Parts: sequence; structure tokens; C-alpha cells
Amino acid sequence: MTHPFTYLHFNGAQTIPALLLVSSDISANTKRIILDDPGSEHRPVIAKITLTQQQRILDPYIRTSWNFKKANWRSFTDMIERNLHQERIDFSQHPDKIGKVITSNIINCAKTCIP
Repeated sequence: MTHPFTYLHFNGAQTIPALLLVSSDISANTKRIILDDPGSEHRPVIAKITLTQQQRILDPYIRTSWNFKKANWRSFTDMIERNLHQERIDFSQHPDKIGKVITSNIINCAKTCIP
């Protein structure tokens, strides 16, 4: 499978710096679409995710509501950086496990700093 270039440098070099990361539970339902260059030498990457009916069903009792306008973003940023440096993430692990560690840190910081 060939991947189209997503960046054209002014000197003519072409590269693929745009990444599309999805969790393994929806990777089979995900299609990457690369749009035409809008004039910035960067071609936007779109994720088209088609979920099955079973994947769309959400537990009605799990509802989290965040008030982002009242968030303490400075504290949130400091806490995430501190926690992720202390965690010492092992990047040789499976990507799903790494994602869970990072997501868990983000949610814990959000619960503290976002009302």
C-alpha cells in the first residue's frame, strides 16, 4: 500500500509527517482520507470511522459533563506534565497499553482541574 505525501517542502522534498492514530478496537472500521493541499503545502488527513450498531450503544449511566470555561488550565498542564514524567512510560509495550496509561493520566488531571 502506498501512502500519498502529506507535506511538500518548498525545496521540493516530499514527506509523510501526518499520523493518524486510532485504538485497535476501531482500527478495522477506520479509513484515512488525505485531502488536496489547500495552499499551505500540508495536505489535511481526515479519519472516517464507521461504527457498528453495537459500538454505538453507550451506557446511559456514564455521563461526564465538563465545564471547560471554568477549568484551571495552568494547573491542568502542570499536573499532566508532572504525572507523565513520573510515570516513565515504557514505549516498548503494546500501543493500547500506552494509550490507557496516558488517557488515565489525562482523565485524573481533568477530574482535579476541570469542574
